[in-house]
Formats: sequence, C-alpha cells, structure tokens
Amino acid sequence: MDAPFIDRAACLVVDIFMPGLSGFELSALLRAAGRNIPTVYISAHHDSVNVQKAEDAGGIAFLHKPCESDLLREAIDKAVASYESLWR
Repeated sequence: MDAPFIDRAACLVVDIFMPGLSGFELSALLRAAGRNIPTVYISAHHDSVNVQKAEDAGGIAFLHKPCESDLLREAIDKAVASYESLWR
C-alpha cells in the first residue's frame, strides 16, 4: 500500500461502508502490509454482525452515526493510547 502518511497515523476513524474499499477491507489491507493502526469504526448501520466484524478486526470501538462528539473523542483517545503503548 503506497500511502506515506499512513506511517504517521496513530489511529484511523473509518466508515464501514465507504465507497470503493469498506472500512473493514481497508483495515485488513493495512494489517496485511504490517501496519496495525488502532481503528474506530463508524456506521449508520449498527447491527450485531457489523459490531462483531469490528471486534474481530481488532477495532477499538464501533460507533453509530451520527455519534456524539464525546463518544468519538473518547474512542480516539483510547485508540491513540493503544497506539502509544505499542511504542513504549
């Protein structure tokens, strides 16, 4: 995957139904390339199947859109802390 900025990312926030690649597909590609970036998944389609997929993909959180800013901030903080703990 040729995306030099991705090496600087401490977390990703992805919609599971993005055009082109889904959020799950993007995460899988990054993991296959050795880039394990903590991910927060979001979607307007909140069901047990997608929540389970997010957990199986190692997601930090799965938020239902529209999500409250406090919940999103908490999820991002948790993801960044998870990332930072990998490099200590």
